[in-house]
Amino acid sequence: MLNNLCLLFSLLFINSCANPQSSPSLLSPQQLVKMVYVVNHGKHTGIAIKRSDIPETIWPEVGDFLHANYLEVGWGAADYYQARQPSLSQGLQALLFPSASVLHVVVLPNSPKVSFPPGQVAEVRLSEDGFIHLCEYIHLSYLHDIQGRALPVGNSVYGQGFFYQAQGQYHLLNNCNHWTASALEVAGYPLVKGYVMSADYLMNQIGGRDTQPVKNE
Repeated sequence: MLNNLCLLFSLLFINSCANPQSSPSLLSPQQLVKMVYVVNHGKHTGIAIKRSDIPETIWPEVGDFLHANYLEVGWGAADYYQARQPSLSQGLQALLFPSASVLHVVVLPNSPKVSFPPGQVAEVRLSEDGFIHLCEYIHLSYLHDIQGRALPVGNSVYGQGFFYQAQGQYHLLNNCNHWTASALEVAGYPLVKGYVMSADYLMNQIGGRDTQPVKNE
């Protein structure tokens, strides 16, 4: 069922994935004080962060996860992302027609390097200011009610966590990997964006050339 969709992704990504240029961080080693992780899920990526590093004044929604060790966050098409067994038609709909989006926030009991198999996680070191900007970016990705509260819409597809209504519309030229890349750029980690972003294209630029997708779908 997903083979045709994967083939479509491969055809669409062929230009954007060709020969991406790595962009080294502009920060000195002394400035790189916060570690975050990018997880390769095959078609999409997520960002994992140590819960105790996150300032609740900047990202108050983490109050839903008081006892978490790490959190993984991803952004994607509302219908496709939440489907337990997404169909080809849902995938095509998400790609070709702008649609509502959600954030997927999941508790990781251990470091991402332990929670996921080797080679599927890339480390990214950020400055303190860059880390704060990353947290602000994620906070602003939530859709809020008039009281400023996040809007959960369901349980996570794996682990312990929730989906939340999110800002922005999902489509081929604004997909989950664009969201991850934008988060890293806001944090001061320079990247070269393609018109169509694949997980491999993104991981190639952050030192994850040997990563393989996580098998959790």
